[in-house]
Amino acid sequence: MWGMAAAAAGLVAAVGCCAAPTRWRARALAVLMALTCLPVLPDLARIAGAAGLIVAALALAVGSRRLPVAEGAADLHRAIGGALMAGMLLAGGHGAGAAIGAHAHGGGASPHLLFALASLAYLAWTARAALRLRHPGADRAARAELAAMGAMFVLLLAGMVVG
Repeated sequence: MWGMAAAAAGLVAAVGCCAAPTRWRARALAVLMALTCLPVLPDLARIAGAAGLIVAALALAVGSRRLPVAEGAADLHRAIGGALMAGMLLAGGHGAGAAIGAHAHGGGASPHLLFALASLAYLAWTARAALRLRHPGADRAARAELAAMGAMFVLLLAGMVVG
C-alpha cells in the first residue's frame, strides 16, 4: 500500500508542482519529488533521492531570500514540503502500529508519529495559503500547486498509516 500511495503522491506532485514554479530550482525540486515516489525504486535509490530532495530544498530555501515576499514564501513552502517528503520517504510506510509500538517499549516518539504531526502542520499551512488565494484574480497555477501539495501529503500520510 505504501508503494501505491507514494506513486500516486508522485504523480500529483509532478502534475501540480511542475506547472506552477517558473524558476529552475523549484522545478528541479518538483521533478525530484515525483521521481522519488516511484514504487519500483530500490532502497538505495530511494535514499539517494531523499538526499537529493534535501539538497534541492536547501538550495530553494537559500535562493528564496532574494525574491519578493510572496514568491519567497511560495519557495519556502515548496522547500519545507520537499524536506518533509524526504523524511517521510526515509521513514517509509510501516503502518500505524510502528508509531504506537514505540511508546509501549519506552522508545519515545517514533519517526512516523513525528512526520505525521509535521505533515498535519504542513497541511494546515497549505490550507491557509490556499484560502488566501480564493479571490477571482488569484493565480490558477498557484492554487493548483497548493492543491497538489496538499493531496500529495494526504496520500503519503495514508500510505504511512496503512503501511
